[in-house]
Amino acid sequence: MANVTTTGLAAFEVGEIAVDGGIATTWASLGLIAEGTASFNQADGTKTQFYAEQVDLAVFETTKPGDATFNFSLGFADLTQIQKVMGGTITGTGDSLKWAAPAQIPTILTSMRIVPTNGWVLNICKCSISAKISGGFSKTDNM
Repeated sequence: MANVTTTGLAAFEVGEIAVDGGIATTWASLGLIAEGTASFNQADGTKTQFYAEQVDLAVFETTKPGDATFNFSLGFADLTQIQKVMGGTITGTGDSLKWAAPAQIPTILTSMRIVPTNGWVLNICKCSISAKISGGFSKTDNM
């Protein structure tokens, strides 16, 4: 297999998990991601070792994988994109369009596709989205 360097972010997309539990077949962009905010991390796994009285080393060992997280900031979000990651309802039309936050934080399960500018595409069959509003009101910040 050839070496592949994965760089940049061309698209970040979500889709409805298939009825059979498989990965989405249609995708919708979450829009522009703010420069320098996209990162992928996986926590260390939790190792469990089983011992026997007769030996000093573990006889059996299992590892539960650590959580994988993809962190990003929507750069120029519209209300539809906010609803995709935070739930809630959208009412009105045109300039009177309004988003109302949900009364409780929903669990949003979705398929995800992260398309880099170069390299391997990362497809995630089922993941949970946790979102919050964060930003500033200045000439150099956006929300």
